[in-house]
Amino acid sequence: MATDVPSILEPSKTQQTLEPDAYQSPKEGLLSYLPKRVVPYAELMRLERPAGYFTFYFPHLYGTLYAALRLSSPPPFAQMIRLNLLFVVGSVFLRGAACTWNDIIDAPYDRQVARCRHRAIARGAVTPVAGFGFTLVQTMLGLALLARLPPLCGLYAFPLALLMAIYPFAKRFTDYPQIVLGFSLALGQQVGAAAVGLDPLVDSNPRALYAMVSLYVSNVLCAIIVDAVYSHQDLQDDMELGLKSIATAWQDLTKPLLWLLALSQVLVLAAVGVLLDLGWGYLSPTVLGTAFVLGTMIRKVKLDEPASCGWWFRNSIYLTGLTQASGLFMTYLARRPAGFS
Repeated sequence: MATDVPSILEPSKTQQTLEPDAYQSPKEGLLSYLPKRVVPYAELMRLERPAGYFTFYFPHLYGTLYAALRLSSPPPFAQMIRLNLLFVVGSVFLRGAACTWNDIIDAPYDRQVARCRHRAIARGAVTPVAGFGFTLVQTMLGLALLARLPPLCGLYAFPLALLMAIYPFAKRFTDYPQIVLGFSLALGQQVGAAAVGLDPLVDSNPRALYAMVSLYVSNVLCAIIVDAVYSHQDLQDDMELGLKSIATAWQDLTKPLLWLLALSQVLVLAAVGVLLDLGWGYLSPTVLGTAFVLGTMIRKVKLDEPASCGWWFRNSIYLTGLTQASGLFMTYLARRPAGFS
């Protein structure tokens, strides 16, 4: 329990002796090409696990596309590309800072979780103080990119960052930390819309306001669903440590909950299309496609097998992102001004 957890500033005693599964430097992949002294910081950023970056980026993409559909004159394609490239880079720093912060706070627990015991701070390769400094550096780089966007973006970026800072603590106090994560990630939608020039909360058309809220709820639900699957990787360790999550709260009943959440997400995605009169060019890929992806994942994922949970977590991020963005993107292409610039 919490009283048995070592100090965040001290490596556990087991770190000071050779273990059968002791950490080994990466022998393949991106990290294997980096200098050894850089590898722990790259691990803090999760550079070797790109799927997570898209959980941060996709809501921004949805926001830019949503705003493009709402504006009387949709922005040119080149502007949309420039903005989204900025968000791709920004997501690297945002996710990197969030993961580093999470590893600082969770280090005492990570040392006791099989999947997390070799994380850079948990194993002592990076001190908490150095990790905090690295968090600040990444945050400052993210703010530098944010400064290139309209000031309204900062209004939505602040609560996003605040909720992201709170998230590591949520698993100590609630069975549903995924809700905190979902509300944080989904705010990227508002940042994206503001970057295009639309304040999503100021709209004279009530149907459009309801559509924006529906899209936001969809983002929240998607984050909850995929992270609930992710959390099942550490179910036994989390229960022994007294950490909370949907996995520990629902255990064998998680799949019925996932079906309910997936149905809810599909319905709110359909509501977006109906409220904005987007037609089948949106409904077919986004609503039906997302329903198919989520349904397939829930049917096939084996929640008692960490490898299965990890595989479906990663691939469902890519697939649901593709289906949700495709309908909005196709509708934007049909309405955008002619030409590239």
